[in-house]
Amino acid sequence: MRVHEYKYALSHPASKTNLSTINTTTNFTLSPNRSNHTSNFTTAERTTTKMSTPTDPRPTFFLNLPTTSLPTATTFYTTLGFTPVPAWNDDSTSVLLLPAPNQSVCLMLHTHSRFAQFTRRGTAIADPRAAQQALFSIMCKDKEGVDGWLGRAEGAGGKRDPYVMEGFGEGMGMYVRSWEDLDGHVWEGVCLLAGVGGGAGEQGKVE
Repeated sequence: MRVHEYKYALSHPASKTNLSTINTTTNFTLSPNRSNHTSNFTTAERTTTKMSTPTDPRPTFFLNLPTTSLPTATTFYTTLGFTPVPAWNDDSTSVLLLPAPNQSVCLMLHTHSRFAQFTRRGTAIADPRAAQQALFSIMCKDKEGVDGWLGRAEGAGGKRDPYVMEGFGEGMGMYVRSWEDLDGHVWEGVCLLAGVGGGAGEQGKVE
């Protein structure tokens, strides 16, 4: 099942696709004269195929990012501990699940041409190093968890601390470190300090 087919099944219960087990699933084939876009699947032809369950539970949130190199971006996130879902991949999209306990979040990496199919017509795909619209934050149990993300990202070719909060966020009761992926998208690891909303205790404090 390809990514656009999975998204279609999520939004069209009438397809009768069993998303909780995905033991039998619906494979959608577009007519030759139609473009490859989710809005066109209302006229899709349906055939039944067998495939194993890619993930349990099914993803509840999809994060879509454009990339200039699908293979290198996939390798980068796999090195960080994301879990690839090859059954949902094609030549233009690579699908990975975030590491536990966030495995219900699905990262979808797209070539620019594929990403443009899911965006408003006439809009440009921003260069994340020139303009930033979103920041992706991962909550960690403690400071060591945050630093672990930072080390893995840098080891995979990412950039450490593209931005640095004053005191690494201590004044806000947090420990925050950031990293930049190979396309310039910025992520951060965050943990709460001791005594702040169930923070990790002494091990979460900034040294």
